[in-house]
Amino acid sequence: MQIGIDNSEVIFKPERPKSIGNSVTLPRDLRTKEEIEDVALSITEQVCYRLRKNDLLANVVNVQLRTKDFVDISHQKKLNTAVSNTKVIYRYSKRTIKRNV
Repeated sequence: MQIGIDNSEVIFKPERPKSIGNSVTLPRDLRTKEEIEDVALSITEQVCYRLRKNDLLANVVNVQLRTKDFVDISHQKKLNTAVSNTKVIYRYSKRTIKRNV
C-alpha cells in the first residue's frame, strides 16, 4: 500500500469569481489628490475590465487607501444598481478620495 499517491485524472472545474478587486503598492508616496485619483482610475479600469470579461456586475464598491504610516482608510458603498461601468465606479472612488485626502 502506497500512501499519498493517486494516479487518477485531475478534473479542474473553473468557478466564477465571487468578487473582483485589485490593489497596488507604489514605488513612492503620492503627494497630491490628483496623483491618487490617477492611480484609482487605472485600478478602476482594470477591475471593470475583469468584471465585464467575467460577465459580472458590482453591487458594492470598496476603496482602501493606506498612508505612509500604514494606516488604512477604507470605505465601501452598496450601489443602487449593479454595474460594470468604469465611469460609475470611478465616480464613487473619486468622492471617497476627496473626503479622505
